[in-house]
Amino acid sequence: LDIIGCKKFDLVLSNPPFVAVPSYVSPQLQPALYAIGGGVDGMYVLRRIMAKCLDFLQTNKISMMLMVTEVPNVQESCTMLRSFLPVEKRCRARIRVAYVDEDVETTESYSHEREVEAGIEIATRDWSAAISSNGIYNRALVLISIAYDKGDDKNGIYSYKRDDDMKGSEAVEESFSAANDADEEDAFLRPAGIAFARSALL
Repeated sequence: LDIIGCKKFDLVLSNPPFVAVPSYVSPQLQPALYAIGGGVDGMYVLRRIMAKCLDFLQTNKISMMLMVTEVPNVQESCTMLRSFLPVEKRCRARIRVAYVDEDVETTESYSHEREVEAGIEIATRDWSAAISSNGIYNRALVLISIAYDKGDDKNGIYSYKRDDDMKGSEAVEESFSAANDADEEDAFLRPAGIAFARSALL
């Protein structure tokens, strides 16, 4: 981030890692990504990017940051992401988040997968409790768009579902049908998923 300096861009792409690492985990047990870590809530890198993201963008109508990452508590992610912005810029940003409904994973499931990857003995594991104690109850792969608010832009969370059922949300929510055999994390790469992402984020 420091290398970029004062440069401004029309489009910024980002793929920050989400790695929630309990503080007690020994670095010797961790692959490289765990050694870097994202803090106990997994968002250390994401916080750094959000704190400066608007500084990197031109203020024209097409400038935007597009991000692929994972976030905890996806249903509240717009509010969470906005809280990472500097206070004086929060009202100037338009934030949209899209995720695959079936990809939302519980803390317990996420913790188990990470424990296996990090080589922690299951008999002594406490990863789930450490993450839950920080208020995290789920995680999901998301697509995020961040831009300067042009005055008539809508913020919102958009859920991609495999059926036509509409669910209520505190944010704007859309539903598109996907093929029954679509992999959850690959859904955005299929034609219907691409159309959904464009409609939701751009």
